[in-house]
Amino acid sequence: MNKMLADIKAVQGVSGVLILDLQNSISYKLLPAGLEKDQVRRLATTLLELCRETEDPVRMDLKFDNGAAVLVKLNRAGVFVYGRPSLNLSMLELVLRSSISTVEKRVQRRSRETREIPKGVTPPASARTFVEPLVEAMNQIASAYGKHIGTYLLAQKMREAREKLLQEFPFLTNFFVNNSGMVLAIKDKEALQEESVVLAFARWVSLLRQLCRIISPETRKIKTSDLIQDSAGKLEKMGFYQLCED
Repeated sequence: MNKMLADIKAVQGVSGVLILDLQNSISYKLLPAGLEKDQVRRLATTLLELCRETEDPVRMDLKFDNGAAVLVKLNRAGVFVYGRPSLNLSMLELVLRSSISTVEKRVQRRSRETREIPKGVTPPASARTFVEPLVEAMNQIASAYGKHIGTYLLAQKMREAREKLLQEFPFLTNFFVNNSGMVLAIKDKEALQEESVVLAFARWVSLLRQLCRIISPETRKIKTSDLIQDSAGKLEKMGFYQLCED
C-alpha cells in the first residue's frame, strides 16, 4: 500500500491520501504531519461510515474554497484524496485508475489471509461471546428511544454519544451506527477486552439516555433494564446492569 500512497501523493496539488480497507476496518494513510491523531481518527471513522452506508461503488468529487477532494468507494475499499486548489484532477484521474484495481486485490488478499488459520495453530478466543449480547442490548435500548424521538434523531444521538467516548475507548470505531440508529459490529483487527467493552457500552447507554432526555422529557420514564431481553443472563454476569443503572 505504501507505493500506492506515494504515487497518489506525488500528483501535483495532493495534500493527503487515505486508503480504507472496508472489510477489516484498517486505514493506510499519507497525511500532513501537522494533523493530530484525534483528527486523523475522526476523518477515518467518518469516511468508513460514509462508505459503509453506500452499497454500490461510487465516486464523489468535492470542492471547497481552499481546495478539493475526491472519494472513491469500491466494493472492498475506499480511497480519499484531498488537496490544494492547484490539485491536478486530470493527472489524479490517471493515477487513480491504475491504483484502484490494485487496492481491491490487496484488500481481498489480506481478508483471505486473515481468515486462513495455519494448521496446528489455535485461534484466539473470540470476542463474539460478549460483544454480540452487548450489541443486541444496545439495539433494544436504541429502538425504545427511537419510538420517542424518531430514527433520524436517534442515529444522530447514537453517533454523538459514541464520538464523545472515542478518546477513552478508541475501539468503539469498530462499531458502526447505521441510519436507523442500530449498532453493527465491524470485524475487529485487535483483541477486545471484555471488561473495557462492557464499560464502554454502559457509558454509551448512559450518554444516549442523557441526550434523549433533553429532546424528549418523557423518555425519563424509560428504565434500561426493562428494555433488554437477557434470558441467558449473560449481561447480568458481565455486570452490565449495574454499570448503566438509571
